[in-house]
Amino acid sequence: MKMIFVKFFILFLVSFLCIPTFANAEYSETFDTDTGGFHYGYGPGYTDGPVSWSATGGNPNGHISGKADDLYAIWIYSSDTASGFGDLTGLTLAIDTKIEGTVSGAAKLYIGREGKYYISSGSWDVASDSDWTTHSIVLDSSNLIPWGGADNLPYILENPDDIGIFFNGLTASGTGNILVDNFGAPPPAIPTLNEWGMILFTILAGLIAGRQLQRKDKKTFISG
Repeated sequence: MKMIFVKFFILFLVSFLCIPTFANAEYSETFDTDTGGFHYGYGPGYTDGPVSWSATGGNPNGHISGKADDLYAIWIYSSDTASGFGDLTGLTLAIDTKIEGTVSGAAKLYIGREGKYYISSGSWDVASDSDWTTHSIVLDSSNLIPWGGADNLPYILENPDDIGIFFNGLTASGTGNILVDNFGAPPPAIPTLNEWGMILFTILAGLIAGRQLQRKDKKTFISG
């Protein structure tokens, strides 16, 4: 029994030493307090248009919106945030979108650095987003294709300066609005201390059960 607790203690220490850490490897905007520095750009020239913010009606709480007609992209620069985006390699970039009124257009997620971009290999029709819908991709080479002369995905992902969505047919169209909420690439969830406690308790219980079964098998062998 003493050996079991020694093994458990060693496992406990190793587990905590192996907990992953993330240094500035995240970006997430929920629009609960303001527009978050986001832009709605119109026409191929990305001409800034008005961005409306509301504290309610999002998914949940706050969200932003803008008119759909001639909309080319919805984006944010790293200079518009307090800390930039950090290294987003392998994280999941996601956005919640919803339309009001008549809107059409094929949207793609994108990520860029110094004027070079990678875009999602797939797109979605915003006309189907009559209610809040989450669209996401894992930021790796299997989901992103080069655009605008880009040829170095790892370099872009390690410190992007421009992320957002754009419309594959150049612009969206319609008389309605496109709403956005919960945009970004938060870090993978890691277990809390309570969750680690449950994990380690389960491991300990398994070790004890295995030890008891081993003793039972040994007694059965001797008596036989």
